[in-house]
Amino acid sequence: MSASREPRNRAIRGSLVVGAALWLGACGGDSTKTVTAPAPVASTSTTGATGPTGVTGATTQAKPAVDGAAKAADLVLAQKGRLRLSDFPNTWTQADPTNDETAGSPCDTLRNAKKATSGRASAADFGMGQDSLFENTVYVYPDEIQAMKWTAALGTPGTRKCLAKSVADSLKGKLTKGAKLGDPSTGVANVPRGDADAVVASRIDLPVGGTGLDSTIAVEYVEVRVGRVVSLILAFQDGSTIDDDLRDRLVQSTSRRLRSLTNATVSSGTSSSTAADARKTVTDYYAKIAAGDASGACALMTDAGKAATVRRMAATFKGKTCEEDLAQLRPFATGTRITGLNVKGTRATARTQTGSNSPAVLNLVSAPGGWKING
Repeated sequence: MSASREPRNRAIRGSLVVGAALWLGACGGDSTKTVTAPAPVASTSTTGATGPTGVTGATTQAKPAVDGAAKAADLVLAQKGRLRLSDFPNTWTQADPTNDETAGSPCDTLRNAKKATSGRASAADFGMGQDSLFENTVYVYPDEIQAMKWTAALGTPGTRKCLAKSVADSLKGKLTKGAKLGDPSTGVANVPRGDADAVVASRIDLPVGGTGLDSTIAVEYVEVRVGRVVSLILAFQDGSTIDDDLRDRLVQSTSRRLRSLTNATVSSGTSSSTAADARKTVTDYYAKIAAGDASGACALMTDAGKAATVRRMAATFKGKTCEEDLAQLRPFATGTRITGLNVKGTRATARTQTGSNSPAVLNLVSAPGGWKING
């Protein structure tokens, strides 16, 4: 390492911590603090994944206030889902989180994504030498639809540009004498999904020039969503090359951990018998379709659910009734499995996967006689 590079790295290392604090101050949270219950939000239209029975343009219900017991359970879920030092090579070290709740962020999406959570927790800072820094925070949302909505929102070009400007502004005035920060560029990164339901990866490159300097500060933030839990992994690198193998390994470790946790905990505040009843409705629904019993499958749906099915499949199957449409789905229903189930009071969302088809999301309501598919 050259004499000019060492002090520059110390300055950049400190500046990266500031940049991480700016991001995680909006996105993260002190896991030892009580999580504030999010305020109810209006119904929001969001595009869900589509498959044989996917929901497109699904409308979420107004989010209910989360009670103390549910908040406590979701906080524990967030804490258990964090990255830990054992996920990294043995040359890496950890330090207390540097995120600052007072730092704030000029990006509305970051602030709103945090406010919508029912639980959140930040991991330690993980670093190697002066050049590499990883940060992690975990969000738990009241339901999977909210998690899907905010995962998409945090990965938009507008959010990337806003975050790039925020990090660039935090670095100005903190580089060594003679160093100049160029205009940041943004884009997407290619990260394998692994066991996650969705992975959205964004990249920011900040060029650093000046006397004897020609380098790039690389920033990647990866959203790993499993069910209603989203883990945000941030990688800061003084130099243009982030360790892709390590990043991908962390994504896989995170997705497996979250999958294990969400399978063990269906949803905070939900009894196992209630969850089992909702799960049985979904299982029976697909079993009846696979067996050719379209009438029986439609009987497990509300009138609104039947109407939504006809509308959704009008362009593909052109059926006039729920029974006509579901009868044509028989070849696609065998082997469907439930990959996620969230129950909140009288409503639930189930995520399913059939072979290599796109995941599907079903909305359920508790109705007289048991759980019904509502769309």
